[in-house]
Amino acid sequence: MSVIRTTLAALLLSPLAVLAAGKAVIQGGDKTFILEYDGPQLRLQDERRPGIHLISRQGQLYAVTAAAGQPIVVSGGAVAGLLQAQGGGRSQFATGSEDIQRLVSLEDTGRAQTVGGVRGTIHRLTYIDRSGQQRTEEVVLTRDAEVAELTRNFGQAALAFQQSSGVDNSGGQALMQTLDQRGLGLLRFGKHYELTSLDRTRPAASRFAVPASSGLSGLEQLIPGLQRR
Repeated sequence: MSVIRTTLAALLLSPLAVLAAGKAVIQGGDKTFILEYDGPQLRLQDERRPGIHLISRQGQLYAVTAAAGQPIVVSGGAVAGLLQAQGGGRSQFATGSEDIQRLVSLEDTGRAQTVGGVRGTIHRLTYIDRSGQQRTEEVVLTRDAEVAELTRNFGQAALAFQQSSGVDNSGGQALMQTLDQRGLGLLRFGKHYELTSLDRTRPAASRFAVPASSGLSGLEQLIPGLQRR
């Protein structure tokens, strides 16, 4: 009987994951990101850097760009190298001094706030950052099932990228685990992350396609750690 119950539960729950699809606009500091998603498939684009985008699918992260009109695709640890070659240091994409080193507490204030058209509740997050300082940030969390799934999938992709770059992200893992256990999704994290709009229309499957990479001759010297997909 337990096998039957487990099978039925899986059949009932599986469509919920499929329903989570759409496009989110996220403000991070002075940057705006477009995050398209269809279940665990993600496509992330920085509005100010249209020449490169990230794709996460089947647990693998890809950076997609082009040279001389030909697509270039890299994966794994080489993603950080390609981002560095596109402008900026490797560390700014993987971690920062204000990142969570250790989670201290996450408390619900009971005050409601709507962010990006989604109703949430203001929480007080206390943590130790990478410089050893204790910080308290105001975060807005929601029980919206789709936002919770998006947060989980996006968080897993971000944590995997940090790990591939050699970053200890145990603090971030603790926060994501806490949100997952409570069934919460992230709407706002201080001034670092804010959902400004959410379109729940499913993107075309082509938005998550990973093109066949062109030849990489000579680019290995320009992009640290570059490897073929």
